[in-house]
Amino acid sequence: MACVRCTVGGPGSSGPFGSFSPRNRFWAEDIWKVLPGLQVTSSYASGKESTTFIEMSQVKDVVINEAIHMQKVIYYLCILIRDPQDPQGVSEVVPLFQSSKPRLDCLVEVYKSCQEILAQREMPPQSSEVK
Repeated sequence: MACVRCTVGGPGSSGPFGSFSPRNRFWAEDIWKVLPGLQVTSSYASGKESTTFIEMSQVKDVVINEAIHMQKVIYYLCILIRDPQDPQGVSEVVPLFQSSKPRLDCLVEVYKSCQEILAQREMPPQSSEVK
């Protein structure tokens, strides 16, 4: 099982993943590779957790997207969900780390880890037999 985590340090702190917000008391967001899919969990200081599960067969790709907000370019990681009617199409875009808003360099590291997970999905299982 693989995990990619974006964590905010706590009150008054700031770091590579953004600043702590006293308004929502956000602490961490995780992406777990859980057979047979991905589990995305957001945890808050209040103890509240929000969890979403996405079957691996539904995942088409993971991308870094960009948007302009208040005269600033922001980057965010998204899971592209495969369209059931058109295997080459995308039916939904699921943004990740919306509460922590990590910097681009952190998103690139998470992106690389996600691409490794997706590559493992496409690799055929290797035989343990020696010929």
